[in-house]
Amino acid sequence: MLGLGREEIAELLPAIEDFAEIGSYFDEPLRTYSSGMAMRLAFSLATARRPEVLIVDEAQNMDIETLEELRLLSNVNVGEQLLIQLILVGQPELGQTLSRPELSQFAQRISVDHHNQALDFPETRTYIEHRLGVAGATGEVFDRYACATVYYYSRGIPRAINNICDMALVYGYAEEVRPVSCDIVMEVIRTKPIIRELAGRRPRAEEDERLREMVLEIKGIDIAQV
Repeated sequence: MLGLGREEIAELLPAIEDFAEIGSYFDEPLRTYSSGMAMRLAFSLATARRPEVLIVDEAQNMDIETLEELRLLSNVNVGEQLLIQLILVGQPELGQTLSRPELSQFAQRISVDHHNQALDFPETRTYIEHRLGVAGATGEVFDRYACATVYYYSRGIPRAINNICDMALVYGYAEEVRPVSCDIVMEVIRTKPIIRELAGRRPRAEEDERLREMVLEIKGIDIAQV
């Protein structure tokens, strides 16, 4: 099956369904799946006859046709037992896509949804320390003012935090600076215009200005001036 295309699979489906006695497991016939990949996955689910979990990352990039095939896959069942649980992970654009009228049947099948909010400064610092701890780091790697600068430009978005911190670690290593300082993080920001652009798309909160004033007062660095 894995080496066959959609047309070849479609020709074999009637015999496969009869031989494996899996036709009754589908609310939709296997031949309704428009891609060979979806057909193969549906067939694998039915023949395995055990629950599986399918996690789709960057799901905001999926088109409507692909999302519809995922909905059809959710119809695979044995009696009242569903054989697949779908978990979609993506950016906020995913919610906009799922709210479209043509995906109303898909949206109705969503039992749980969650939207991660941006982290505040204490959460950002804890997040950085946790990630470093999992990686095996010991001691202070980013000082308080470096974390404040990371927060200021990441706006508390985990992916942006990761990107800034990754580059700051490289710069810090190259310059033999530990812990990573505010100056090191600012070097990263100066070389990454896209970070500044994305940070500027959201209005500044009071916490942002408070952190800016703290760093300016104690370190003499205005983190808003790149």
